Amino acid sequence: MSRLKRKAEISSYINALLQKSRLPRNQLSAISGLTNTYIIDLEQGNFSNVRREKLIALAVALSLSLRETDELLDFFDRMHLSIDDIAIFLSVSDRIRTSSVMMPLIGDVALGLAQLSAEKDPGDHIVVSPEPSYCIYSTGYRRVAARSDLEDHPLYGELGEALNQARHEQLYHRLKHYRFDQYICVHCLEMYLHRFLNDDEKAFRRQHVVEITNLLKAHANFNLHLLAKCPNTAYTFRLSPPDSDKSDTLFLVLWPHHRVSYDRVGRLSGFTTSNQSLIESFKDELVAVKQAVIQRYTDRDRLIDYLSNLTI
Repeated sequence: MSRLKRKAEISSYINALLQKSRLPRNQLSAISGLTNTYIIDLEQGNFSNVRREKLIALAVALSLSLRETDELLDFFDRMHLSIDDIAIFLSVSDRIRTSSVMMPLIGDVALGLAQLSAEKDPGDHIVVSPEPSYCIYSTGYRRVAARSDLEDHPLYGELGEALNQARHEQLYHRLKHYRFDQYICVHCLEMYLHRFLNDDEKAFRRQHVVEITNLLKAHANFNLHLLAKCPNTAYTFRLSPPDSDKSDTLFLVLWPHHRVSYDRVGRLSGFTTSNQSLIESFKDELVAVKQAVIQRYTDRDRLIDYLSNLTI
């Protein structure tokens, strides 16, 4: 194939991917860590030999599935994804930048990488969700929870496991200096322990709550707030320290009302933004959520006893 024909082929292929994503170039740059200039060069077909890590970063920004990422790699004559690429995926979290626009996060990998990126920055974290935070999962859980996705790509379970372990490590590191507060409806928590697909998932969910209990015992900066009512929206804040040059970060996470494990349709997992007006709105929402906190469980010892009884 002539050089000009290959250039036109690359340009056509990349532009088709960009149009499908519907993301403006600056958002692709913010998620992938690639410069706008580099993305323009790709659009014009100026590169025929693109490094593997740049292709994977672009795939994350474009919200490609792992199968689609294989197709992208194949187009540039690269081998399909393997376990050796997990480190490349995790490194993308070092380059993700949020902005004042609402950036869609399509798929669990994109959501997890964006959350890991925020968790590496200094500041307190506040989580409002119907399940205990993923960053508290014990080793092995994501392999079990991702079984329904293994047919789509054999790397999915291992990648999800590595991503959650990286978030788990960041949690323990962050608790040395910053608070972690989770707000969860008490009925949702009990349902979480009693709705499962198999004995493996049952055991891991129980261990998930045991891990929370251990964190409450060991870390004063870790806090769980049980609610009498279920919040309207699932979201997470990272609140920067006053002396930081980082903006606050907000994640809106989409949850089905009758979620059972990973049995769901659609790929949109949530949004992230550093838009301060939106963040202030959700801070106001948090004030309303706090009014539903069950007062008897604000006593730490009583809360630990309750959680311990749940997992007997």
